[in-house]
Amino acid sequence: MIAIQGQSQSTRASEQQLANQFSKEGWICNRGVAGNKKSFDVSQSFVHCFCPPSYYGNRCEFMSDRLTVFISFKNQTNGSSTGVIKILALLVVLINHTSTVLDRHEVHFTSTLDNYKEKQKFYFIYPRPHQLRSNTHNYTVRFEAYQLHENESIEFLAVWIYPVPFNFLPSQRLAKVLKYTQQSQLALNHTCFTRYNPCLNEGRCHPIMNKLNEIHSYWCECGNNSYGSHCEFKDQSCFISSTKFNYCSPTSLCRPQYDHYGQKPLCICSMNSYGSRCFMDRQCQMKIGQNSCQNGAICFTKYQHYNLIDAYICQCPKSYFGPTCQHRSGAIEISYDNENQSVTLSGDQISATVIQLFDISDREELNLKKQVLYKDSLPSRLLITSESVIHPVFGLINLYTNQSTIQYHLLYTSSTAGSSLNLTLRFTKKNYCPHSHDIFNLRNETYKIRNVVAKYHTLCDNTTSKSSPLLCFVDDDYFCLCDINNTAQCFLYNKKFDQCKQCLAQGQCIKGDIDTPSDYLCLCPRCHFGSKCQHNTKLFSFNLDSLISPDLLSSSLVKQKLSLSKSFAQTRYPFSPFIIRFSTRLIQEQKAAEELCKFVKDNKQIDLELCGFRKSTSECLSNEFALLLFVKTSYSFFALYDENNWPQSLLGLAFSQPYAPSIPPQLSLLVKNVSLTVDFAHFTNEVEEYLAQACALICSKCMGIGHFRNQCQKKIMFAENVERFAMTLKIILQYPINFIVFITNVNICRMI
Repeated sequence: MIAIQGQSQSTRASEQQLANQFSKEGWICNRGVAGNKKSFDVSQSFVHCFCPPSYYGNRCEFMSDRLTVFISFKNQTNGSSTGVIKILALLVVLINHTSTVLDRHEVHFTSTLDNYKEKQKFYFIYPRPHQLRSNTHNYTVRFEAYQLHENESIEFLAVWIYPVPFNFLPSQRLAKVLKYTQQSQLALNHTCFTRYNPCLNEGRCHPIMNKLNEIHSYWCECGNNSYGSHCEFKDQSCFISSTKFNYCSPTSLCRPQYDHYGQKPLCICSMNSYGSRCFMDRQCQMKIGQNSCQNGAICFTKYQHYNLIDAYICQCPKSYFGPTCQHRSGAIEISYDNENQSVTLSGDQISATVIQLFDISDREELNLKKQVLYKDSLPSRLLITSESVIHPVFGLINLYTNQSTIQYHLLYTSSTAGSSLNLTLRFTKKNYCPHSHDIFNLRNETYKIRNVVAKYHTLCDNTTSKSSPLLCFVDDDYFCLCDINNTAQCFLYNKKFDQCKQCLAQGQCIKGDIDTPSDYLCLCPRCHFGSKCQHNTKLFSFNLDSLISPDLLSSSLVKQKLSLSKSFAQTRYPFSPFIIRFSTRLIQEQKAAEELCKFVKDNKQIDLELCGFRKSTSECLSNEFALLLFVKTSYSFFALYDENNWPQSLLGLAFSQPYAPSIPPQLSLLVKNVSLTVDFAHFTNEVEEYLAQACALICSKCMGIGHFRNQCQKKIMFAENVERFAMTLKIILQYPINFIVFITNVNICRMI
């Protein structure tokens, strides 16, 4: 009994000793993790603390300082950047006239991903002991920009250096725009451009981009064997032992004293390599055929410091989706019957068509999965894909007519899951879904809804139905289908799925893709037109607007060009736009315009003057991009009007032009009193032969020769008669003229 009691007391003592030991180690490292460190030659062990980045000290008792950095890159040169621009951000402290790197971060701007306009955010977390808290130690943030080319070469671009203003604050913020200017545009009297090189040991002198006004302010780019403010110190850490074997990979750059508080070199990797020493190859290298995407997709490297292995994205074809385009989309291929395709069953003209695909939720509601908008009627063939392997189980077509009515037609129903569906569509009474008001002739009558709903099942019954049974019908809140048991299955249907509020003048707004705010169509009331029904011709008695306004919503190519020219004439641009279409959406608008101007300048010796460019708001395919280019002068307009002045590709991509822009009225000739029986071909040829090649400058104000309009001293604003106007036109135009002939009795013509 005594032995057992003694044994239990010793056990308790050892347990208490272990508890005291582990309880001490649990709190002794603050927010860190404690570990026992024991040497081989010493029997006694001691506690070692592993601190998180936000703490430091022997017991993790000190909190690290933090600097939040926001940057964006802005290329102020005319040339477009290709490849990848790497920004190496370094937090540097000056100790005893020697720069020491405390923390670093890498940011990549990629032209293919078009992330140059995005702001990049990251943190510098660094310990700051008491001896470094004095004002004598200057903290700076240095940004070094490198151009990564596809041939694995690395080119140094520029450097920016900004001070950290308040050393005593534990948390600060730095927001900068890194503006890059090529050296050819800098001052020639800068220190770096003189014969004397202030940098030693083959270092390269670079102006500091945020101090370009200071011609004696520079920074030295040191090689792989030196460091210091002037590369005055030698360092062989980029070479391993005496074999001169590179510490970094052959395609990378090695920078001594850049890593681990200046104790290790830093490797700056090329475009297709990564890792601490850049010996690992990236999975996405389209140039050598190394593509991790499937089913014909294109991969693009997406440089992420937190995910170095799978740092790429895939641009999937239209029929595939997923991280690597591994899934085939549920596809619905529709062949549309051309017979009576532009009118409904009641004979009304179709103004817009909306296709809606639904799934049925657990609450018996129609859950919208896909919505597609088509102006006028449907094309003869179309393909609708969804971001799911299985297509939705229910399809509906809404026809909007010129009488402001909506007709519903059942597209398909699918009781079994499937990945593809082929349909041949025709609008007939069989797939027409009427409104319950029209079925019971209650459109203009007051009634109790429960009395009507009780009769819904009779509409699906073959025996009780007076007319042919229905496949579907709608009311104000529900969409009903007739099943195989002749029973009405009704689901809650939100009719506001395809409605929006973007139109003016009480126009009817029809919504397209639910994820694209700009995908909508306005059906304008009488005497209104425009993309938002913003134009009104109601007050015009008789003019060109009132003549062509009914054709602005037409689907024909000729009327589209007429509508485009008219709507363009009401913008701030003087000429119709040139439309170029690419087969990919990863297009940078500004770079495409700049490359076109550079090509015409270098190859055709023509200075193009652009006054704007933007993405087209017209509907394109999911993998297409349409760019509108607006020129400033008639000289630039006719330079681009000649297809021989265009390059074969822009940004390395082929493009197409759907049609040439319409020649604007200011480049046309107005001729009065022309007979209706005139031969226009003979007439235009005679005028072209009569007019000479342009060799004189004509003022558009007074029709005088030899000066511009803004230099004109005369007060006349009109051509008082046709004869004076004809005398002014006795020159040769450099380009062909487009003639607009009007029949009029007006004797005074105002110059446009």
